[in-house]
Amino acid sequence: RETLDLEDNDAFDAFIRSKDIPAYDSDFPMYRWNVSIPASLLEGRFEGVGQVQNMAVTERGPGGIAQVIQIQGSSGTAQIRTQSQIRSQLGDASLVFHRNDGTDLTGSATLPSAFISIHTEKSEDGSIVFRIYGGGFGHGAGMSQNGAQGMAKAGKSYREILDFFYREAQVTESGGGSS
Repeated sequence: RETLDLEDNDAFDAFIRSKDIPAYDSDFPMYRWNVSIPASLLEGRFEGVGQVQNMAVTERGPGGIAQVIQIQGSSGTAQIRTQSQIRSQLGDASLVFHRNDGTDLTGSATLPSAFISIHTEKSEDGSIVFRIYGGGFGHGAGMSQNGAQGMAKAGKSYREILDFFYREAQVTESGGGSS
């Protein structure tokens, strides 16, 4: 199996925006998604920052999940730490998430995952918008239900699937039964 180093922002960005990288779950709607977040939506969420002007992932965990995001503003900087905080601090029920299959998801108060890349863009009116490119739905640890389903459909055994998600783990028989 191929292993990608996704802790580097450039490598991660190329990966998350590519439609050509084969994956067992690439047919699922939330395999890839993107959303535009107006900087104005984030105003007041970060103490001492003022008007939000830039946002970047500054630390990634194994597998590429964002662990720290640096927020720069007119009055100072702040950090968002941990993927649950990233998902909740950047989320808003008004956002429209554009999914892999061409459909949209609305009404979610949090980002679907912290498996994200961030691009700062200026609108025609000069306002700042953060384009978030993301993948998956959930905490990004353990076994992907969609990935496991895709592997099973491709004929992989339960042992191959478990080994893919939990390398070097051993499956043993339990004594079971009652005495």
